Amino acid sequence: MKTKIILLPLLITIFAACQKKDINALKNEVNDLKTQLASLQNTVNMTNADIKSLKDIAVALQKNISVKSYTATATGYLLTMSDGSTIELKNGQNGTNGVNGSNGKDGANAPTIGIKQDTDGQYYWTLAGDWLLQNGQRVRTTGKDGVNGTNGANGNTPMLKIDSATNYWLISYNNGVSWALLTDTGGKPVPATGPQGIPGQNGATGQPGQPGIPGFTITENGTAIVITYMGAIYTLPKDGGGINTYKMTFATQIRLGSDISIVVDAALNDRADVWIDLNNNKKQEDGEHIGIFGSAVSYTLSTSQTVTIYGKITRLDCSHSQITELDVSQNTGLVELNCNSNILTALDVSKNTALAKLSCNVNNLKVLDVSKNTALVELSCYANQLTALDVSSNTALLELNCIVNQLTMLDVSKNTALVGLNCYYNQIKDAQMTALINSLPVRTSAAVAYILREASNEGNTMPSDTELSAAKAKQWKLYQATASGDEALLNP
Repeated sequence: MKTKIILLPLLITIFAACQKKDINALKNEVNDLKTQLASLQNTVNMTNADIKSLKDIAVALQKNISVKSYTATATGYLLTMSDGSTIELKNGQNGTNGVNGSNGKDGANAPTIGIKQDTDGQYYWTLAGDWLLQNGQRVRTTGKDGVNGTNGANGNTPMLKIDSATNYWLISYNNGVSWALLTDTGGKPVPATGPQGIPGQNGATGQPGQPGIPGFTITENGTAIVITYMGAIYTLPKDGGGINTYKMTFATQIRLGSDISIVVDAALNDRADVWIDLNNNKKQEDGEHIGIFGSAVSYTLSTSQTVTIYGKITRLDCSHSQITELDVSQNTGLVELNCNSNILTALDVSKNTALAKLSCNVNNLKVLDVSKNTALVELSCYANQLTALDVSSNTALLELNCIVNQLTMLDVSKNTALVGLNCYYNQIKDAQMTALINSLPVRTSAAVAYILREASNEGNTMPSDTELSAAKAKQWKLYQATASGDEALLNP
């Protein structure tokens, strides 16, 4: 009995010591878990901040927003953009090592989210370099533009978090309203942590925190800011740096609140950069992206009668638009221009050396210089006030229509490819008519020239029989347009 009494306090002491040891171990495990959760949440926060920065870069690239200035911060750089917005790019910092724990887990491995431009010119989200898919479809960074001035859909900015129950990454496309498993290209969920370790005395030291972003640099040249960020290189124009040199501007007398109809076309690879600045504020806004090419589109003029079209346009048709001024000098890619039936008193196409078709009929032009447009194959400038027209540089010209002007002479001797000429209703008389007939190039097949119109106000004079015969010998058929709309062959 005495022995039992002696052993009882000893057993109580041993039990109390074991219980204290278990409680301390449990406390340590709880502290380890708190530290690990804090590390995971830090990774989540950093990743979502990086994603937001990528979204901002994508918007700037898509909308041609330039960099006004940039300054170094304690964590990276702050970019100030030409539209007044800012983009914060964080360099990232190495975290501290995790503490020892009984069941240590590896630190979180953040998925590599990025952006990439596809062949349609749009920017999409990527996961580890492959397209990030939602319901099997790529996810755009900037959303779709509205139609003709209406607001467009917002782009999808992914948000990430970790499912504490499964340790898998979750993704949201609606600002955290709903979440789904983030899956790789094979459809497998992306784990956030390594597998649970085998219980032991002390778990392995936790993984170091996320390192700084590899290769994060900002450099610049005369016209651009070059950013290496998240393993990719992005080039943004400097404000006023002249990256976006392709643009055309016009002023119209169409009343505000009314529509203007325009046709534009561009090479497939250039279409993503084409947009129309309807309020002329140099910022692309909802409804200003041009998505229809080669067909007429109506736009509502709400705040400005001056409009600028940005991008490398190959064709512009702005006819019947009450345009008083048209500047195409900064779009050297222009191949076809139709500005018929406007109120233009001047037109400078000297910079548009690629121009092949020019139609500027029914305006108030007194001068038209096409000496630099050596690629012209079609020129139509009827119903203006031209007193002279020099086409000696346009050796590729096939068709020339200059009726209803005030020309007193016309020389087509250099236009050796010419097959069609309309020049009635001018003031080409006598010796100058003889000079015109003599300048017609020799053709190997029939060519056609309408040189007269049957009307009392026709200013041109009838060529002589000798001149008519000379034209026929060079394969030219000369016609007089009749009042009834028919035509009379002058040299059958």
